[in-house]
Amino acid sequence: MDPVPKVLPIHLQKLKQERRKITMLSIYDYALALLADRAGLDTILVGDSLAMTALGYPTTVAVSLEEMLHHTRAVARGAKRAMVIADMPFMSYQVSAQEAVRNAGRFLKEAGADAVKLEGGRAIVPTLRAVHEAGVPVIGHIGLTPQNAAQLGGLKVQGGDAAAGRRLLEDALALEQAGEAAVRVDVGYYALGGGPDALSEGTKASMVGATLNDGFAFRDGRVQVARPAERVRTFRVKGRTRDAISIGGAEHFTLPAAYPRLREVNVYLGWFPGLARPIQAASLVGSAMTRVPGVRGALQMAGERLVGLTGSPDAGTTPGVRSWIAAEAYDAGGLPLGEVHLSGEDAYAFTASFLAWAAKRALREGVEGAGPLGPVEAFGLPALVEGCKFAGLARVEQPAG
Repeated sequence: MDPVPKVLPIHLQKLKQERRKITMLSIYDYALALLADRAGLDTILVGDSLAMTALGYPTTVAVSLEEMLHHTRAVARGAKRAMVIADMPFMSYQVSAQEAVRNAGRFLKEAGADAVKLEGGRAIVPTLRAVHEAGVPVIGHIGLTPQNAAQLGGLKVQGGDAAAGRRLLEDALALEQAGEAAVRVDVGYYALGGGPDALSEGTKASMVGATLNDGFAFRDGRVQVARPAERVRTFRVKGRTRDAISIGGAEHFTLPAAYPRLREVNVYLGWFPGLARPIQAASLVGSAMTRVPGVRGALQMAGERLVGLTGSPDAGTTPGVRSWIAAEAYDAGGLPLGEVHLSGEDAYAFTASFLAWAAKRALREGVEGAGPLGPVEAFGLPALVEGCKFAGLARVEQPAG
């Protein structure tokens, strides 16, 4: 594999797309993990088979969550580059999706794993989705599933006839759909509880400038030129529908890099929901008129008056303003697959807190790469979830209605 500082899911996806081999070994201790890591192994599985091969149990069912965490810690201490995948033991994820998320999080937070593995097909799809949506990379396991050996009639090869083979294929497709079915993601950003006075002068100036210049979007699998405010859509925010205008954003680059199957990423700004339609109309007219000499300056001044840009010193933010982020995923047919809502401090306070977290983590643990990196590439998704929580951004439930 290419010499990357840390193997992540995005690197495995790239290898798969390039039809290159991915190497893996089952390892249960520090010494072997260290040797395999130095040899350039891509992935290490801390399998629950250690119950039989290392601990002397008669089956894999007997190994406990604490024992799996113990061995995963040892392997993670030895593997600095290889992706460490921890097997979730029997009954650590079958009781409920909530318990599965909690236990999967322990493998990442307490044991240093990079991903977890769950046994099962269609029956575990809701659990797999819950773990995935919580920010934990997860791998499905079908076919010979030792945790279900008693139901399977022993440790026997599965899929030996047409009916069994069809069931395996259905399980595989179900797991693939649960983890990778989204081809379009829409993200909306809102500031609740404040008007133009809640924005800095720099933000206002950037917004006005953006509407008078070409923007960009990620559509049809590539970054394209797109007029700012070309699209207007509504999101449900705290139980109410609010308009937002399309804008260019870093998400158009970072999300497709992290999830290569995405074909479209849309970013929307809803800081002025009542002005979304007028801004869209102004953008349409302005994109044509800015080509006329002298018109751009007049439109710039008009836009500044519209958002309240007076040139006064930046007074910071307005007390009581809250950020709200809505994200929705859709399949190839346009059907919604899921949505996530986050709420936290105003954008300026969040940015300051998050940058402080990122600086401390980079100094303490370094980053997972070199050169210009997006946050996912630099820290990994599970760490980013912790960083957002540190900065006050948390997942919230959408009110009914």
